[in-house]
Amino acid sequence: MLAPPPLDEDDPDGTEGWVHQSMLSGRRHVIVIEQVRSLRKTPAPAAVPIARLEPGVILRLETCRAAWCEVEVGGRRGWLPRAHVWGLSESGAAP
Repeated sequence: MLAPPPLDEDDPDGTEGWVHQSMLSGRRHVIVIEQVRSLRKTPAPAAVPIARLEPGVILRLETCRAAWCEVEVGGRRGWLPRAHVWGLSESGAAP
């Protein structure tokens, strides 16, 4: 029986490695980068912050619109600027 090939992936620090396709889920996730970030109620810089997120926190990606992504973590759903997360494709594409 043939198995699909492993996927070549990079982590946020630029370390390259291999992940077997069977270890992946259909859900997209992103990681908070660089510094503590505010998760906001709506996609606007002045929106009410609903949580503070440490670098390295893994978030479930819901969708992205323009410069903002909607994410979920610990039962809270909110918005972060695209530039504050790692894990989108190089073109910035998201589901």
